[in-house]
Amino acid sequence: MTRILLAVSLFLCTAFVAKVISAPLPQEQFLQVYILIQEAEKLESAGQKASARTRYQVAQERLEKLNKNYPEWEPTIVKYRLRYSKEKLEGLKDAVDADPKQVIPPIPPEITAETTTPDAPLPPPVATPASVPANP
Repeated sequence: MTRILLAVSLFLCTAFVAKVISAPLPQEQFLQVYILIQEAEKLESAGQKASARTRYQVAQERLEKLNKNYPEWEPTIVKYRLRYSKEKLEGLKDAVDADPKQVIPPIPPEITAETTTPDAPLPPPVATPASVPANP
């Protein structure tokens, strides 16, 4: 009976630890948002303003989720980035891309417990407009 109880306890502890380890850290989530904002800035300076607006919007949504899930994690930095992305979105309200035919890389999926496990690497970085060749 003691062995069965010990085995069940060990299994439950292992399952709990695995769940805690697989949870994405707020630093990882913020880093992904920060990279997304940098991509938006590059797109904006390249004249791809509608594509930049889309990235700012996704960044703002992810920052709001980060702020909701981890309110104690660097609130000053998160609020600053929220304010920054809001200002950028207001400035790009009616924006259009200078070259609508230019291929813009897709926005990477959000880092979640399902996409981040101890054994799985982070998604690869997305190419920036400077590294994407223009269509002839």
